[in-house]
Amino acid sequence: MPLERKHFLTCLQFILFFMFAALRLGGISDIFKCFENFVYQALGFLAGIYAVEAIYRVSLSLFYLKSIIFAITKRQNV
Repeated sequence: MPLERKHFLTCLQFILFFMFAALRLGGISDIFKCFENFVYQALGFLAGIYAVEAIYRVSLSLFYLKSIIFAITKRQNV
């Protein structure tokens, strides 16, 4: 299973558990406030994870590009 799908399913399970627990503990009006706060925090957390992953992939691509350019220029100098 791809990593992104695993993260999505884990977050979805946590959201559903959180909604169920809030319904059992409090009223309907409270769950919307709690759920709204939770969603904003979860989205911020996921955005941070995906931003770090994107930065890593870009830096890795740049490293490969630099090594290819270095190999080409080294071959031309010989």
